[in-house]
Amino acid sequence: MEKNIDVLESWLKEQQSEVAFITEPENIAYFTGYHSDPHERVLGLLVFSDHPPFLFTPGLEVEDAKTSGWKHDVYGYSDTEDPFQIIAREIQARVQKPTKIAVEKNHITLDRFEQLSGKFAGTSFIPIEHKIQMIRLVKTEDELKILKEAALLADYAVQVGVDEIAEGKTEAEIVAKIEFEMKKKGVSKMSFDTMVLTGKNGALPHGTPGDTKIKKRRFSPLRFRGCS
Repeated sequence: MEKNIDVLESWLKEQQSEVAFITEPENIAYFTGYHSDPHERVLGLLVFSDHPPFLFTPGLEVEDAKTSGWKHDVYGYSDTEDPFQIIAREIQARVQKPTKIAVEKNHITLDRFEQLSGKFAGTSFIPIEHKIQMIRLVKTEDELKILKEAALLADYAVQVGVDEIAEGKTEAEIVAKIEFEMKKKGVSKMSFDTMVLTGKNGALPHGTPGDTKIKKRRFSPLRFRGCS
């Protein structure tokens, strides 16, 4: 993770940008090891060209972030505070007048961009999402190991599903069995909802498992994506 942040820092120097504001939760987790779904609140990773990075989280998550393995500063805010005022203050404590700030333009909302840019008159903004994608394409040995483990778990999930299929059982019952067995293996979640569909439901690419029962000679596809 530190190595990947070093790559971002070098890129910022090449772009003559002093700071990056990363907001996509999966990218934040990739660079920091801290996993969070902030819902409507503000979550961000601030990376600097010449200063240590810091995490910015909702106030209730600060202690969780500090114990996640992240080695740098963590700042938070309450619902009565302006998060972008705090972010701007911490940026300006390190870079008084940044000339360029890199943002994930494919993720940050217009409202939040306006709140951020409003704190930095005269500062220009550049996209960073392509650089992040390029960094994430190159897998480390640790990441390759994780991918292999996830593939084995996915194979196990398929086998559980196949073994559980029986006439009279519902789609939802089979999903429940698969997810229960995966939790016993230490899997916290699937990348998207597990799908077991039977009969005409099997033609639905994004169907929802329900109380449709398995019948003889009916096609029953199982759909999974990686485990974590």
